Amino acid sequence: LIMSVLVSMSQSEPVTLAEVKVWGKIEHDDEDDVLDSLITSCRDELERYLKIAFVTQVWRDDFDSMHDAVYSPRLPLTAVSMTVDAVVNTEFKFNQATGRVKPDQQIYGADIVVIYTSTVTALQPVLKTALLDLISYRFDNRGNAEAMQMPMDIKNRFQHMRAVSI
Repeated sequence: LIMSVLVSMSQSEPVTLAEVKVWGKIEHDDEDDVLDSLITSCRDELERYLKIAFVTQVWRDDFDSMHDAVYSPRLPLTAVSMTVDAVVNTEFKFNQATGRVKPDQQIYGADIVVIYTSTVTALQPVLKTALLDLISYRFDNRGNAEAMQMPMDIKNRFQHMRAVSI
């Protein structure tokens, strides 16, 4: 099992506190800290579910051999770099749409590092809506143990966008 490691991430969230308050019809400032926390946690939850980056991120995988394709942990995949025994290797192909990275030839017995970059300049409106909906849902249902699962209406609306690696 390969565990991708998050190397860096943009510190700015794709929605602002003001946008969340307007969307959720929240007129007071008493729970701004809760909302700020929900912005981050809900973004992370949707990114994990959809495997789509909502903010710019850089991820890393380490291998000791590479004979088949690997997949970026987040889409869109905008750049890939690879080193083999600390030497830059450009002999691979990658597909931005699927996140698939495949070496041109099999590599064995080496220290292989693959760096994936997902650059996000603006969040798609449908994803922004999903994030705002989930934040509002979590805010309205905080403290409710049954509300810990992602709501089915959000899952159903965005299931078609979910990236799945086989």
